[in-house]
Amino acid sequence: MKYLSSRSQYTALLLAGLLYTFAHTAVAQEADSAQQAAWIVLGDEAFVAEAYADAMASYQLAAEAGNARAAYNLAVMAENGLGMEANVPTAISWYTKAALGEHAEAQYNLGNYMIGQEEQSMQEQGIYWLGKAAQAGLIEAAYTLGYVYYT
Repeated sequence: MKYLSSRSQYTALLLAGLLYTFAHTAVAQEADSAQQAAWIVLGDEAFVAEAYADAMASYQLAAEAGNARAAYNLAVMAENGLGMEANVPTAISWYTKAALGEHAEAQYNLGNYMIGQEEQSMQEQGIYWLGKAAQAGLIEAAYTLGYVYYT
């Protein structure tokens, strides 16, 4: 602080540093978000063209960067054998990642898988995920949850 002649200069310098850090972080987050969006668009275009291997590659890049929609898309592909053999454990893994990212359809699908299990703790987790999807406004989840409680 010996180079700063007053407390106001020190405060101004501190504020400038904080603003720089905030702006740098925001720009980095926007760049990450833009990159994920680009991967999603590429994946969607490949999926529509039935180039499932290319779609998987693009979705995987976005999913590994934390994109819940990409993880959901990979789960649907794994569940239905698009670009790979159908693989329920892989689908559940991707559904879980998407559900943790607040993707309502993933929460619904994951909940449906779990309530169909014999193990009580799995059924309870299924009810949890159906509840999350219902709270997010997914009507099918609310209906399924009501049915589970009714039966």
